[in-house]
Amino acid sequence: MTEKTSKYKDDYDPVAEVYAAAFLNELEDKPLDKEYLEKFRELVGTEGLICDLGCGPGQVARHLKSLKLNVIGIDKSKGMVSCPAFQPGY
Repeated sequence: MTEKTSKYKDDYDPVAEVYAAAFLNELEDKPLDKEYLEKFRELVGTEGLICDLGCGPGQVARHLKSLKLNVIGIDKSKGMVSCPAFQPGY
């Protein structure tokens, strides 16, 4: 792991739970973002697997899942995807 990627991991792991709580429901106040995600669904259809790379607490992956897409969330920060607030629903 390079110094740069190690720093990123080290920066997010200790604050993962607080970060996740702050951003977990951010799409509730972003109708335009939700509209873009719905347009994305129309373009790709429901076949195949969508990867939310750098998913953080999984708010986008969770929304895509609610649109009946097959989604997987991946994040470099183990703390981010293992904190109690990370509940993508899949």
